[in-house]
Amino acid sequence: SLPVRLEVIPPPPRERRLLWDQFHNLRYPSGYFPRDALWVSKEPFDWNADHPHTNFKDLFDLLVSEGYYVEVLGHPFTCFDAANYAALLVVDPEEEFFEEEIAKLYNDVHLEGLSVLLLADWYNEGVMEKLEFFDENTQQWWQPVTGGSNLPAVNDLLAPFDIAFGDRVYDGNLRIGSASTHFASGNSIQRWPGAADGRSSLLSFLVQDQSVEMVDDKEVYSQAALLGVVQPTGRSGRLAVFGDSSCVDGAHRDYPCLWLALDLVNYAATGVTPPAFAGMELTQPYLASALNLPVRPLSNRLRYYSKVMHQDPVCRDATYRTVATGEAPVAISWGEARYVKPRGTALDGDPGWLFNRSEPQGDGDEDEISVWYLLPYVFVVGAMVFLLVLATRRDILSLASTRFLPRNPVRTKGVPV
Repeated sequence: SLPVRLEVIPPPPRERRLLWDQFHNLRYPSGYFPRDALWVSKEPFDWNADHPHTNFKDLFDLLVSEGYYVEVLGHPFTCFDAANYAALLVVDPEEEFFEEEIAKLYNDVHLEGLSVLLLADWYNEGVMEKLEFFDENTQQWWQPVTGGSNLPAVNDLLAPFDIAFGDRVYDGNLRIGSASTHFASGNSIQRWPGAADGRSSLLSFLVQDQSVEMVDDKEVYSQAALLGVVQPTGRSGRLAVFGDSSCVDGAHRDYPCLWLALDLVNYAATGVTPPAFAGMELTQPYLASALNLPVRPLSNRLRYYSKVMHQDPVCRDATYRTVATGEAPVAISWGEARYVKPRGTALDGDPGWLFNRSEPQGDGDEDEISVWYLLPYVFVVGAMVFLLVLATRRDILSLASTRFLPRNPVRTKGVPV
C-alpha cells in the first residue's frame, strides 16, 4: 500500500464551492472527436482531456486564486447533492445526458438554487463531413463522432429552461464591455427565455458564418446571439450560457477570455450581473428568425464510446480507510435524489425529444477506430528497442573482449606478435 497524506479543511461555504462536470467529456483516442478551434488545421483531434488540470488549468488557477473551491465530478448529475454547491460548470461536453440528469438539473436549479455555467462549442453536420479524412494506417475513412460539442444533447439538457443552440458555426472578434476576445468556432443561441425584473439578458454580435465558409466557400456575416444570462424565477438558481469554450482553453486561444469566465462564475455563484449586460434586459422570449436546430447524424457512432447511451446512471461509493485505528472502510453514498416533474416544459407528456427515444440507430457498418491503428507505432517502438538492445550488446561484447586481452603479450620465438 502507498501511504498518502492529505490536508483536510472544513467544508467551504456553499457560495465558494464549484462543481466541474468531467463525466460528459469525451476525447481522442479512441474516437474521432474533432478539434474545438477549426482554424487550428494542423491538429485534427480534441486530445487535451478538457480537464481543469490540463488545458483548462489557467481557468482553474484563476478560480482558486479568487477564493473558489473547484471539485471535479466524474459521475452523472444524479450523484451529487446540489445543496452543497453554488454552481455547476459544464464545459465543452461531447457526451449524452441521461433522462434522470435532465430532470434532476431542472429541479436542482428551481428547488435547490443551483446555478449552471455552460460553455459550448461548434456543431454542424456539413462541417463534420468536411472534416472526414482517409487514414492510411487503418485504411478507413474517419468521420467525426460529434462536433466540438454535442449540441443536440446540450439542447436536450437546456430544453426545460427554454434554451437552445443553433447549428451554424460562427467566428469573429467580440467586444464585451471594455474588453475583447475571439469567438473561435462556436454556435449561436437560437432560443432564450425572457424574464421580468431584469433577470434575463442576451448579447448579440456581428460574426462570420464559418459553416458557410467551410461548406460553400462563401464569406457571410450575420448578427448572432452568443452570450446570455437568466434567472428563471426570483428564488431559483441562475444560468449563464456562452457558445464557445476556446477562449478559456489553454491549448488554442489567441485572445483569452478568462475575465469573461470569471464574470460568469461570479454571476452564477453570487448573482452579481456583469456590467456588460447593463441595458440589455430581455423581458420577452427570444426566438431566432431562422430557427436551425442541430440534429444527430443518422450514422451515430457515439454509441461506441458513450458512457450514457444504452446505460443506466450509476453512482460509485467513495471508500476511505482510517490508517491510525485500522477501522473498517467507511462507505459514503448520496441519498436518493428528489425528482419533481417540471410543469409547462418539454418534460410534460411523452418526452419524445429525449435522445434515447429518437436516437438514430445507423446502419451498423460505420467506421470505428480500429486497434490496427496502433500497429505502426508498435513496429516503430519494437524496432527502436531492438536497435537499442543490439547496440548495448555490442558495447558489452567490445568491453568484455578488451578486458580479457593480456596487457603484456608473451613473445614466442619465430611467431610474430
